[in-house]
Amino acid sequence: GSQKTKNCPSRPRLHVIMEHFSVDMQGILDAYQCRDLNGWKDKQQPQQEEQRRRNNDGNQNSDDAEAFESLVSAYKDDFGTEGHDLRPYRDLLSFCRRTTTSNNANGIDEDVCINVDDDSDSYCEVLLYGGFIPRNHAARLNKECPDIDSKRVFFEEMSERGYLPKQGKGMYDALFAEEDESSNNTYKLRGTREHQLLIESLMNGNDLYSPVEEEGEEDVADDAEQHEEEESPLKRLYQAQLLKDHAMGYRIASLLMEHHQQNKINSHSSSSSQPPTDDRYLIIAGFGHLKHRLGVPECVERYLRAEAVGHPDAER
Repeated sequence: GSQKTKNCPSRPRLHVIMEHFSVDMQGILDAYQCRDLNGWKDKQQPQQEEQRRRNNDGNQNSDDAEAFESLVSAYKDDFGTEGHDLRPYRDLLSFCRRTTTSNNANGIDEDVCINVDDDSDSYCEVLLYGGFIPRNHAARLNKECPDIDSKRVFFEEMSERGYLPKQGKGMYDALFAEEDESSNNTYKLRGTREHQLLIESLMNGNDLYSPVEEEGEEDVADDAEQHEEEESPLKRLYQAQLLKDHAMGYRIASLLMEHHQQNKINSHSSSSSQPPTDDRYLIIAGFGHLKHRLGVPECVERYLRAEAVGHPDAER
């Protein structure tokens, strides 16, 4: 087959963001798609990886199986925080690996990546992304942050780690619930009543479409006064759920902005050899994060709106 170079016309790109991998696992996903998973830590020489690939030519199934087992091993042994069964996604992951020409968009040195052997110009390059904050942080918010001070420290740490927007950035305005003028930041993640009802229905089996509210039950994060009272276990669990949704929403919104800005640069630069790409996005997550466009979709929309409001037209 013909080997594609970095100067070839760009193809459509599909960005697959999965809840099964944390943001911290991006390195093993990039190495998996670049066919360098066995050397993702010690950065083995590209020539050695190319020779291994050639030895496996004609036996794609064997190569896919070896790569997948290495991915599962790194997933469990090097991180071990997420605990999902990856085997139902083996065919999808293998397909994504075979359609990768370069993971330069993910920050990987394109000289390490192996180009796809394909004579057709019709295929779509697929790139994999870890979408969630590591699971242990959601547990920390639920169990170890009982007051405003502990929440402030926690969210500052999450922003520094890149899981959530930093204070002062445009998207930060979409992170927490709105407060009245007399209230300080109470660090309650922004959510909606509809999403809370969805989560409660998944937790306790309530009918989502005929909810029965308990007497005195308050709306979710839009009412700052409820922060002055001790949070119920259910509300703490909902905040932990929202942490995952906000982290994935921020991840997706950041990717959208990054790709949009890169396409703007390419389209306006006379020296650029890269035409704008047709980027599409596929999110793989559970009902509680996506159903009825609640959860993650709401967060993505809010983050993009906040980013748009925070920048003048000339900078968008």
